[in-house]
Amino acid sequence: MKSIALFSCLSLALGTPPVSNLPSGRTLEPERSLVEEGVKPMQHEKSPLSDDPPIRLEKLFTLQAKESRGSSGIAFSPDGKILAVAWLGGYVQYKNADVALWNVGTRKLLHVLPHIEEPIAALAFVPPGDRLATGCMNLNKVFLWDARNGRLLETLDIGGRAGHDVTGLAAFPDGKRVIVCATTGLLVWDLQAKTHATLPLHEHVPLAPGEKRAIARYCAAVGSTADGSRFATSARDVRFAARILLWDGKTCRVTGTIPIGHLGYHFAYAPDGGSLAAEYYDANAKGLSVGVWDAATGKKRLSGAIFGEVSALVYTRDGKHLLVAGKHMPMGTPTDNAVIGVWDVVSGRLVNRMNTSSLSVRLAVSPDNRLLAVAGRNIDVYAIEYAAPSNASPDAPFPRKP
Repeated sequence: MKSIALFSCLSLALGTPPVSNLPSGRTLEPERSLVEEGVKPMQHEKSPLSDDPPIRLEKLFTLQAKESRGSSGIAFSPDGKILAVAWLGGYVQYKNADVALWNVGTRKLLHVLPHIEEPIAALAFVPPGDRLATGCMNLNKVFLWDARNGRLLETLDIGGRAGHDVTGLAAFPDGKRVIVCATTGLLVWDLQAKTHATLPLHEHVPLAPGEKRAIARYCAAVGSTADGSRFATSARDVRFAARILLWDGKTCRVTGTIPIGHLGYHFAYAPDGGSLAAEYYDANAKGLSVGVWDAATGKKRLSGAIFGEVSALVYTRDGKHLLVAGKHMPMGTPTDNAVIGVWDVVSGRLVNRMNTSSLSVRLAVSPDNRLLAVAGRNIDVYAIEYAAPSNASPDAPFPRKP
């Protein structure tokens, strides 16, 4: 067996016993009441916004898509110079789905990766940013592309039956490995050794109450901290006990589990590692809610039934604010297009919001924390402007460097 630094992950997959869920050996219990002690509500559209919000969003430019097509994913390269956008293709059998790569500085289209006749479910740049990993539904494969010329470099067959999906991708800062969430399991792809390993999930993702069949576990989404020291995955299939798993990025061992009831599709891990956000079905509120959990303790900080439908969750790079996009009639336009809200993750205060021109959007924040890209029918790029702190000079300009 090849001995590479990352494949402490491989040794685990081949039989090294996992650590306990939490240092104390306990599993965090799911919420049980509508009003929970220590959980702050996420403010709604009825809360008045400040005339001088801590964050402003100023539209800079729009990148025109070839057709009016929905987006299934968007990501900035690690240096912030390239924007990759996955398009669903036509609405009949997702024909002509592809990934477009744009130069953010020149606003020029660089490449369109070859058309794939399946919806693109996930994409992630591999540091230093010269490669892009993409995964599709129903194809059982992950593709690695050269972002400089659009050439296909490698293909990983994730195994399983025909029709299995890739559900999430995350690349680590070392540029040597990619975490692959798929309906065949949770995989680590070693890009140097050209091998992959499956991480054990059975003991961390139990079957849902009443479910007795032997079912292969899998994760629906993955996110990592900016330094790659930790990553988190979400399990949301109705056959499993829904939960978020916290992993050590070096050993690929589970360090904590947070049961949440019933997770939705969208999930985000703060780049600073301080918190996690997810949409989930709140049985007590009898509807969809968005929650924020403390990553160290597993305790829920915030919760709010904000949208009837969520299309994206993303943190600012400093982990201080959460951006949520979705449909909410009181916040939306008469056509019920998606609305983007910005929340302070400590206070739960709604600090800004804006309407969009698309029914559903995807969001990405640039690595320098200065740009927000919104992909709907087109791609709108906004400057994120930060107010001066309260102890700054009265003459300090707005925006101020984050």
